[in-house]
Amino acid sequence: MTGTTHLDLYLFNSRVTNLSQIIQSASMMKFEECGITDVLEKAEDWLQRLKALAEEPQNSLPDILIWMLQGGKRVAYYRMPAHQVLYSSNDPKCCGKNCGKLQTIFLKYPQAGNKGAKMPAQVRVQLWFGLAVHQAKFNQSAQGKLSVFAETYENQTKLALVGNWGTTGLTYPKFSDVTGKIKLPKDSFKPSSGWNWAGDWFISPEKTLLYDTDAGHMSFVEEVFENQARLPGGQWIHMTEAYSDVNGEKVLPKNEIECPPGWKWEDVEWSTDINRAVDEQGWEYGITIPPDRKPKSWVPSEKMYHTSRRRRWFRLRRRDPKQIELLKKHKPDEAESEGWEYTSLFGWRFHLKYRKTDSFRRRRWRRRMEPLEMTGAAAVFALEGALVSNKQPVLCCNHFLDVGNLIIHPDHPEGQFCV
Repeated sequence: MTGTTHLDLYLFNSRVTNLSQIIQSASMMKFEECGITDVLEKAEDWLQRLKALAEEPQNSLPDILIWMLQGGKRVAYYRMPAHQVLYSSNDPKCCGKNCGKLQTIFLKYPQAGNKGAKMPAQVRVQLWFGLAVHQAKFNQSAQGKLSVFAETYENQTKLALVGNWGTTGLTYPKFSDVTGKIKLPKDSFKPSSGWNWAGDWFISPEKTLLYDTDAGHMSFVEEVFENQARLPGGQWIHMTEAYSDVNGEKVLPKNEIECPPGWKWEDVEWSTDINRAVDEQGWEYGITIPPDRKPKSWVPSEKMYHTSRRRRWFRLRRRDPKQIELLKKHKPDEAESEGWEYTSLFGWRFHLKYRKTDSFRRRRWRRRMEPLEMTGAAAVFALEGALVSNKQPVLCCNHFLDVGNLIIHPDHPEGQFCV
C-alpha cells in the first residue's frame, strides 16, 4: 500500500499476532475447566491487550489542554487525548468515543504537592474536534443556545472641587476594556460573518461584586496588611501600595476603612497580629524578585538581604440587629441601580457601594450576538479569523462565548477557562 512504512508493517503483524493469540486462548477455554477467578483474570488480560492495540503510536495530533486561569495564572488543567473527541466523516463508529458528547472532567493542579483541595474543579464540557470542511456537522452535536457578547466599560471620574461625576479630567478612555488601556467605544463593535446583533446594549454589573466576603456571618474579622520595602541593608519605608489584602491587592489604609452598614465595631482599635510566624512587632519578611510584585514566601526573622516586609492588622466587627431591620426597609436609590462600581484609584479592587474616598467609577455594558439560522452553531468557527484580525482588534479581548450556562471569556481578570 502506498505510504506504508516499516512501522506500519510491524504494527499490523503485532495486531494480527495478538488477535490470533486471544482467539486461540478463548477457544481453548471452552474445553478446559476453569474457575470464575481464572476466567476474569484472562478476560482482563485480553482487555488490556486490546486497549494497547487500539492506541495509534504514530498519532501526530497533540493532546487537548483545558486550562483554568485566574489573574493570568494557570491554577488547574485537564489533558484530553485528541482522538477521544475527533470527528470522522467515514462512519459514526470511527469518531472518538466522546466526540460531541457531554462529559464530566476533573481538573488537576499543574504542580504536585499543592496544599489546596484534592480536586480543584469539576467541569461539564461538550467537545467536538474536526476539520473546517466538516463544520456543518458540528451543528448536530451542538446543544443549548450559543451566544457571543461584546463588552466595554464606561469610565468616569469625580473632580475634588466640583464633586460631580463625569469625564472631565479623566485620564482613561470614556469607553475601554477591563484594563482601561484599550479604547472601545460602542460603535466600534461590528458583528462577525455569520452573526447578527440580538438586542441593544445593556448594563451588566459584575456578579462577583454582589456578594461580600462577610455574607452569612454574624461576626467578621476585617484584616489589612501593612507593607514596607527597602534596598538590601537599607532603611524600611512604606511602599506605594502601603496597604493590601493577603493576596497583595491594593486596599484602603486601615484608618480609612469604615464599618459597613448593618455592622458595628467590636474592637475599639486595630490590633497587630502576633499569633503567627512573625517577629515581636508582627512583621514577616521576604524577597521580591522582578517581575513579581511581592515575595512568594515569608519568614519571621529579618535578614540583610530581605527587601519586603508586611504585618497583619485586624479588627472584629459584629452584626447590629437594629441596623439590619433598618436596612431591610431601605430601598436602593437610583445610583445603586445604575450598575456603577467604585474605587479610590484605578487598579484597586472595585466595590458596589460608594465611599467618600472614591474618585473613580465604571460600569460594564454588553451586547449579545447570535448566529444566523442558516449558519447555526457552526458560526463559532467564523470568529477564529475575527479574533486575530488586525482590522478589528476590538474582537480580540471583548467577546466571550455563552454555551448553555458555561461562559468562556478570553481576557477576564477574575477567572477563565482556556482551551
